[in-house]
Amino acid sequence: MSKLLHASQGSHVSSGSEIAVFAFWMDDVCYAVPLNAILAVNPIPKDLTKLPMADRAVAGVVRYRGQTTTIVDFSGLLQVSSDSDAKLALVDELVAREKDHVQWIDALEISIREGTTFDKARDPHQCAFGRWYDNYTTRDKELRDTLDKFDEPHKRIHSLADKLLSLRDGGRIDQALEILETERNTTLREMRRLFRRVRQQLQTMARRVLLFLTEDGENPTLALV
Repeated sequence: MSKLLHASQGSHVSSGSEIAVFAFWMDDVCYAVPLNAILAVNPIPKDLTKLPMADRAVAGVVRYRGQTTTIVDFSGLLQVSSDSDAKLALVDELVAREKDHVQWIDALEISIREGTTFDKARDPHQCAFGRWYDNYTTRDKELRDTLDKFDEPHKRIHSLADKLLSLRDGGRIDQALEILETERNTTLREMRRLFRRVRQQLQTMARRVLLFLTEDGENPTLALV
């Protein structure tokens, strides 16, 4: 662990010369391991042996290159929540936010057909997804690019309420329903595609790996989750 470097966001670590590193983030702190201290980067093995101990930093042991190697959970070592767990929780959250917008469209259709009050958020910044979307930040460019694509269809969905309820109140119910069905099959469908894409990206980002570290360049010292 002596070769593990760290730097707060906006600062840097310097040893007087450039080195190649494997870098990863925990909250707003970037950690890096020199590549010459890494034997391999592998998926979490199924044959991991857990140990009967309370220390959450030790995830277990695994056989690697003929040696029993201790597995250290880095988030447990720092006593912080796992970034992987946070991303998987967000996946579940976004399933609910997608369902919200399907129900939003369904509720608007009922209001148009039956003349009832529509009580869901008309402001895209006030729905649960909008409040999350306005405040969520990520360093991952691919994820940020996908999230940026939500802006137009999300605003368009919420703008339907005033427009279509005005048509309803003017007696043009059939026209309002026709527009709603078109938007359900285009704008809402695009939003649902984006929700699926974001969840896939988060699931990929949440995959945990083992860094097999070494002191002598040949034998594993430990495996870092």
